[in-house]
Amino acid sequence: MNNRLRIALSSAIILVAVVLSSFLVSSHTASWYDYLNKPDFAPPSSVFAPTWIVMYVLIVIAFMHVWKVKQTKPCRRWFFTFGFQLAFSVLWAVLLFAFHTLLLPMIVVVLLWFTVVILLINSSEIDRFTFWILTPYLAWVTFALVLSVWLWWIN
Repeated sequence: MNNRLRIALSSAIILVAVVLSSFLVSSHTASWYDYLNKPDFAPPSSVFAPTWIVMYVLIVIAFMHVWKVKQTKPCRRWFFTFGFQLAFSVLWAVLLFAFHTLLLPMIVVVLLWFTVVILLINSSEIDRFTFWILTPYLAWVTFALVLSVWLWWIN
């Protein structure tokens, strides 16, 4: 497959998830987050969008890279797990911001964290590049998990 087409399709897959999340989470509903009690380590709301953009760029790069690799059983497992983590990511945002609930998103972010860990394990079976390019995503989801637990606990 043409490299440009691969870039376009990889980006489109991630973009659909981002647009879906954004569509379901308007700025009005996201402002609900500003009124929650937050732990001292919680960043300002303005940090989330740029950080997620960086994470999605890294995810697209990893997706394109795995797509270029000769399709093996670890690659198929990687794509399967990738689909789950993407679904959990969208579900977490929708539950948190559109439904203004804290318990369900906390449960979903735990599931998201586990799928990202499995994704990294699968990445390590493919190559080091994919593993390392997704490591910041695991760090960010870990932070989101900790923050979600704290938000649920103090609110």
